[in-house]
Amino acid sequence: MSVAIALQNVSAAYRLGDKPVTLLEHANLELLPGRYAVVAPTAADQTAMMDLLCGRRQPTGGRLRVRGEPSYPIGRLAAFALPVTGIAVVRHLAALYDLDYAETRDFVEDLLMDDRQHMNRAMRHWPADARRRFGMIAGLLRPFDVYLIDGALPQAPGDETFMRRWT
Repeated sequence: MSVAIALQNVSAAYRLGDKPVTLLEHANLELLPGRYAVVAPTAADQTAMMDLLCGRRQPTGGRLRVRGEPSYPIGRLAAFALPVTGIAVVRHLAALYDLDYAETRDFVEDLLMDDRQHMNRAMRHWPADARRRFGMIAGLLRPFDVYLIDGALPQAPGDETFMRRWT
């Protein structure tokens, strides 16, 4: 199996207000295709690391090599705090991934279960749990080489169908 993401002597930093924060110094890491959850001392560190691994943030030194396709940070609520409806996001994702819209919508609504009632509302008005579930479902719409999971997978009653899709 080939390496999907490789960090070679990577250094990375970000700013928290006016304070520079070192994320990595001369780090080496190889990730094979699979699912990875990032754990960090702070939420800011976790966000910065996820952004680095999925290619949204460039290292300040060294080399980051991404082969294949990593997912966006699955589970990140901010990604789905949008002023557009869930239906509009599904339509966008179906077009982006070249999927049939009706099948994609049915798939999303099936896994949203009781939260499907929110699909016609602006996502920023959805309950946090519904947005989190939607974010996880979006990661299942097509295969990625590396799944980057930002947060816990849903564990509510009735999530068995959802969890079977991940295992």
